[in-house]
Amino acid sequence: MEWTIIETEGFKKWCKKNDVDEESISFFKRPLQQFDRGVRIHEKQTRLVSDDVYEIWYVRMPDKKFDAGKKSGFRIVFVLDIEEKILILEGIFRRKFLNYKTETGKFQSNFETLIDDLAFQYITKRL
Repeated sequence: MEWTIIETEGFKKWCKKNDVDEESISFFKRPLQQFDRGVRIHEKQTRLVSDDVYEIWYVRMPDKKFDAGKKSGFRIVFVLDIEEKILILEGIFRRKFLNYKTETGKFQSNFETLIDDLAFQYITKRL
């Protein structure tokens, strides 16, 4: 299945905040267009919240600018609109800011808040 990708204004702001260049964005848009909801290899992609129409995911993507692989690269948050076949890019975070391995992550709370806000916005609007 091929997804239509939409970048939100919030995603563009996170790109700017995390110094993500256009080349990197183009690099990870290609595999996201072919995103497979059923394949979860080594937890490189995780579904966080879902209902019958929307799913909120985050995936690991390499950072080509700093020659970092998936482990040290980006975490991209997006929403899948399953009915319309749209992938909505919502957030992007560098791994080093997400409080892994007991580091103090300056964007950790922003990541969690984004997920909570998206769940409220997409999942509860159907109730």
